[in-house]
Amino acid sequence: MPADSTLAAPPRRWQLLVSVRNLDEAKTAAALGVDIIDFKEPRRGPLAPVDAAVWEAAAQALPDASLSAALGESDSALRLASRVPATFRFAKVGPSGLRAASDLTDLWSELPLPASVELVPVAYADADTAACVEVEQVLELVIAAGRTRMLIDTFSKDGRSLFDHLTHDHLVRLLRRANAAGVWVALAGSVRLDQVAEFAEQPVVAGCWGVRGDVCVPSVDRVPSVNPAERRAGQLDADRVHAWMQTLQTHGN
Repeated sequence: MPADSTLAAPPRRWQLLVSVRNLDEAKTAAALGVDIIDFKEPRRGPLAPVDAAVWEAAAQALPDASLSAALGESDSALRLASRVPATFRFAKVGPSGLRAASDLTDLWSELPLPASVELVPVAYADADTAACVEVEQVLELVIAAGRTRMLIDTFSKDGRSLFDHLTHDHLVRLLRRANAAGVWVALAGSVRLDQVAEFAEQPVVAGCWGVRGDVCVPSVDRVPSVNPAERRAGQLDADRVHAWMQTLQTHGN
């Protein structure tokens, strides 16, 4: 069922979603006051799920946090949706391989999520690479279905960011349409803090920014690297998360 439209009002400040791989990272994010703690395994894909046991442990350990589960693409999402704990607030599913609008909306309606968990449909900025419905059409489908949230992300994690696929003008048009329809939009996709600060000059509201790689450092057993894939699979860094939170508080008020 579509969520209550009152949930879609843009926040007075930008929110921060941080993707985490395990319970320890989730606890770090919660202690820092991160708005949404999103579980995914970046080594296996853009929205690859963690083991369901991690969801269950987080539900027990962080009962007051806003938790989110990445379910992967359609194949894994249909299999795993029923295992998302009822105390989680959100679940995300990717559209890769779904070129027809009807296939995507069927997927959304067929996911056996607990009634208390809100689905956040995902649009990929690099839709051609993901062989899926374009961002604009996903937004229109979200609006038509009466849903109130969506995430714009990137499918390929090759060093290019959201802003390499969608220009500022393009994102402004998308966000204006979403804001007018009462849809809360999270922006993600290898975004960097300097890019967010630059985009803050635009006259639109994004509900949330999602980040993984830019708040991580490479694993201690690796030579320090700026390789995006390696950074995403690294370790969550509290100082980097704090820097993001400070910047969003400064620009999002």
